[in-house]
Amino acid sequence: MNIIDIFIILLCIIVYYALIFLFNYLVFRPISKNKEKCILKVIKKNFLGCILNFISIFISPDYALTYIFKEAIKHQNGKKKAPKILANYIKEKNKWNIVISTIIILLLSCYYLRNCTFIHYLLYTRLISRTMEINISFLQDVFDKNKSSALHKYDRIKLAFGSLVEEAVMFFEIYVITSITFENSILYALHSFIIQPANLKEIENFFYKLIPIYQTICSIILITISFAKYIGTKDEKTKRRR
Repeated sequence: MNIIDIFIILLCIIVYYALIFLFNYLVFRPISKNKEKCILKVIKKNFLGCILNFISIFISPDYALTYIFKEAIKHQNGKKKAPKILANYIKEKNKWNIVISTIIILLLSCYYLRNCTFIHYLLYTRLISRTMEINISFLQDVFDKNKSSALHKYDRIKLAFGSLVEEAVMFFEIYVITSITFENSILYALHSFIIQPANLKEIENFFYKLIPIYQTICSIILITISFAKYIGTKDEKTKRRR
């Protein structure tokens, strides 16, 4: 890795932060009042905390910025209204992330985009950031008894399944840009649903060999931990943190 690669990676992270902030703001805006004043207050109040959070800042911009917008909703709506609005925000965010992942697949059909180094780094950044947000959020949701959003049992199951589909799509995108055929990329991506690492026969690079292992870890969190917990949970009107 040379200086140019490092510069491209840093640029990708900056661009990704800007895109994720815009994405969260567009999801947040229709369900909130006094948007600009509220979000600025929360950013000023919580940004330092996010900076100090190594995982949030350096590994998951999605998690860091989602935290800020969730705090904005809590700050703006109070304890009574916030849980329902948080639930709507989470469901909308999950839905649009799946849509974005699908659009990226269509864009990758373009040869130039599929072979652009900047696009490669941007997709790797998105994969790590988004999957880390999903993993951390679901683990918090499973083990935290004090929930702050009004998601019910079947809401959680739908979100977990939607996140599993989204992860499969994101891993498919990564397999495509590593010069694996579309057909094999689909087969490898489907391993997200069977909790078994794919055997990348076409690739010898050690780094790429780690991708199916990480894919399996993500699947374990969603299927064997989250699904198992949610299916065994009574459908009560509990407040949720996710």
